[in-house]
Amino acid sequence: MPIKKVLTTEKATYRLSPWPVPRTGLWPPGEPIHYFYASPIDTYRIYGEYVASVRGMATIKSPVYPGEFEIWLYTMTTTDDWPSWNTVLMIFNGKTGAFIGTEGNSTVMSNARKSGVSNYTVRDIFTAPDGSIWGNRNNNWLVKLNTQTGTFEEQLSLFDIGGNIGTIWGLSAIAVDQQAGILITRLGSDAAHQISVCDLATGDFIRRINICGRARSVFIADQQVAYTAAEDGTLTAFNYLTGQVYGALHTGLAYSNFTNVAYSWDPYMRRILVCPQVPDTLPDGDCNLQVHGYYPIPLPVGMTPPIPLRYPQKGKTVQVWNRVYGGASEGIAGQELTYTVGNDSAATVSPGRKASENNGVVLVQLAGVLAGANSIVSETSVP
Repeated sequence: MPIKKVLTTEKATYRLSPWPVPRTGLWPPGEPIHYFYASPIDTYRIYGEYVASVRGMATIKSPVYPGEFEIWLYTMTTTDDWPSWNTVLMIFNGKTGAFIGTEGNSTVMSNARKSGVSNYTVRDIFTAPDGSIWGNRNNNWLVKLNTQTGTFEEQLSLFDIGGNIGTIWGLSAIAVDQQAGILITRLGSDAAHQISVCDLATGDFIRRINICGRARSVFIADQQVAYTAAEDGTLTAFNYLTGQVYGALHTGLAYSNFTNVAYSWDPYMRRILVCPQVPDTLPDGDCNLQVHGYYPIPLPVGMTPPIPLRYPQKGKTVQVWNRVYGGASEGIAGQELTYTVGNDSAATVSPGRKASENNGVVLVQLAGVLAGANSIVSETSVP
C-alpha cells in the first residue's frame, strides 16, 4: 500500500524581533537583559525566534469557522527575549494548508484557542480518536489538555506503566484511545521491534505487538487500528485490541533525527500528517517548517475464490461472491475481475467482467445450462 502526497502547507512565519537592530552586547543600553545564542540569533536578523525542536502535532475543529479544521504544530523556540525560550503553536488550515498564525506564552490567546503550549515540559502532543489532545510531561506523566483552562492535566504516571518507563525512544511514541481505555507506547522492556498496549486507567500491561523496525512514533487512525512509524520510514498497521498485525509499508519517509519529526493522523481528510524540522533560511532566518499530508493508496494483493451463495443447478441462477483485498485486509474498490466457466456450454456467467465495490466485494450471476460438474474461475491483475 503506497502513499501519495496530497498536502503541503504554506511555510510557517516567525514573529518579528522586538530588537531588529545589530547588537554587540548582552543587552541594549537602558533596556532589560536579553539572552543571545549561537548562530543565527547572535547575528543580525529580523526575527526574534527560531524553532529548536518540534513537540508534536494535533488536528482540531476550527473554533472560528464551522466545518473547517486546523492543524496545530507544537514547537519549542529559542528567542531573543527573556526567558530565552518559548513554546509556540503554529496553526495551519487543515483543508487548504494556509498558514494562519502563531500563538505562544508571550501572546494573549483567545478562549477558543487555549492550547496549553505555555508549559515547556510537555511534549509528544497528539490527538486521540475522540478529538481530545494529549501529551507527556518530561517522560513522567501522561497529560490531557483541559480545554476550559488551557492547561495539561496529569492523568497517569508513565513510571507505573507495566512496571517500566514508557516513551523513552523519541517523539510521539505514545497514543491513547480514551473510549477503549487503551494506551499504546514503547516500554523500557520492549525489544527494538516491539510496541506495548497498556490499560489507560491503571497502566497495567495488556499485550506486546511485534512491528517492523524501531517505533519512533505511533498514532491511531481508526477505531482499533493504529500505525507505528519506524526510523527507516516503515509504517506498521495493527489492531491494538487483538494484537493482530495487518501489514507493513515502507514509505521512504526516513528521518535520522526523530526527536524533531512530528507524525499525526488527520481524521477529517483521512491522511497521515508529517512535519520534519528543517533549517531556517539564512541570513534572515526565515522559517521553512511545512506540514505534509500523505494518503495511503490501497493496492490489491489477493482475492478469495469465487463462492456460489447457493448450490448451482441446471436451470437455476445463483449469485457468486468474490472479495478483493489489500495488504492490510482492506477491501479494494474499482478492481476489475474477469470470470470464466470451465465449459461455457454447461453454464454461463454474467457479467463476464465486473469491478469490485467499495468494500472489495464482487457479485455476478451464474446460470446452469446442463447438468453435471463445472467450474468457475475469477482473475484479476495485481501490481
